[in-house]
Amino acid sequence: MLRKFFCLIVCGCLILTLSSGVFCFTDVINGTMSSSVDGDQRYVLNIQDLGGGIAWIKLWNCNYPDYALNPLTQDIQNFNRAYSRAPNDIQDNQVDADGNNYCVIKWDNPPVGSITTTCTFTANLNNVLNGLEDQDTPFPPTGTLPTRYLEATEYTQSDSQAIIDQAQAVTDNDSLEYQAVIHIMDWIIDNITYGSGPSDALSVLHTRKGTCQGYAHLAVAMMKAVGIPARFVGGGSIHHAYTIPGPSGPIGINWGQGTHAWIEVYYPHADWIPYDPQLFYHYQHTHAYKGGIGRDRKDVSDAKWQYAYYPPEPNPKPTLTVQVNSTVINDNINFSYLDTLHTPNHLAVADSTVEIGVNLSEMMGKMPRAFFLSQNYPNPFNPITEIKYALPKDCWVRLEVYNILGQRVASLVDGEQKAGYKTVRWDARDTASGIYFYRLQASDFVQARKMVLIR
Repeated sequence: MLRKFFCLIVCGCLILTLSSGVFCFTDVINGTMSSSVDGDQRYVLNIQDLGGGIAWIKLWNCNYPDYALNPLTQDIQNFNRAYSRAPNDIQDNQVDADGNNYCVIKWDNPPVGSITTTCTFTANLNNVLNGLEDQDTPFPPTGTLPTRYLEATEYTQSDSQAIIDQAQAVTDNDSLEYQAVIHIMDWIIDNITYGSGPSDALSVLHTRKGTCQGYAHLAVAMMKAVGIPARFVGGGSIHHAYTIPGPSGPIGINWGQGTHAWIEVYYPHADWIPYDPQLFYHYQHTHAYKGGIGRDRKDVSDAKWQYAYYPPEPNPKPTLTVQVNSTVINDNINFSYLDTLHTPNHLAVADSTVEIGVNLSEMMGKMPRAFFLSQNYPNPFNPITEIKYALPKDCWVRLEVYNILGQRVASLVDGEQKAGYKTVRWDARDTASGIYFYRLQASDFVQARKMVLIR
């Protein structure tokens, strides 16, 4: 009897290297980055045993797309596919439920050995960091939304109570979609570390570690859990150093070479926007090219394979290895440094779409569009810390500090204030070490955050 076995490759993980060690801030930049990439991606099917005989083996392989999303564009030219063993059947230009264009390649009665499919192309990528165009969409978003990307899946379990609880906890006080997106990104960057293991969202949440796939699955699941459409993106990334400007000089960035995953988030008035939950707010560098999209990695029509065999089953089973041999052949980078934020607690890179309540927006001459209370900095602190908040209108403001017993220990603001971005310093030199909560009440807005005083 002929039996089938369906397989899916696990996305390789990328490790970011920084020229100056470990950082604990977010650099905010604007400008442009464009690159030309000599694409060379190879899919190697390895057959070590035939068992009772392999009747056929198939490879699903994406046709790399042209696309234009704020802030990224990708133009693919001279795409070609070559084979180390001639296929018996090719079904090209297939389209799946996510709009991915792909090819299914089939080999009959393959022998022991390897079969390599080599995709070559030129990718011209351009990135213009000019801020998010849609900063007015309420949270949760309303209207006509792409419901496919709100569905829970095997790898993005947005219906899990644990994921719902975590997503709600970090977005509870948000009134705008982009605020909620940033806070989910903040939480993931601060709480998930790179490590191998299961890549589904729930496992990553529980173990607090994941590959790039794991980061992407958790980010997508948390977005969907609070009503924000989000989707998984698979592609390739290139080990090629570049620099971004920092407050004290250039910061070198160099991604690892291999397959990579990130996400796209839907904004009703701006369409799909790319984010990388390992590092970037609304910014995806041009040393990575996009292959396909989906609700999770199983939807991406790339690096999947299937074979049919006659018992006994081959042992070991056939495997698939993806080799990214692509290189950057030209770079044109023109970034400017704008500001440094102190949230999240681990390095991130952003464009001018950042958390309301920071000096950047004040620098750019913009008034707040919503009330917001930022995390104090530094935190933990000894003995002075700063608290920033935003007022979109003139109102009475009360900012107070409480201990863990609910007793008020300081009143920092109590009076009428003009609309704008505010900064308050708390000198706690006469206060005991411990956990404290600061609470902002402004008009109908109320929010509290935790801080830690350490002597």
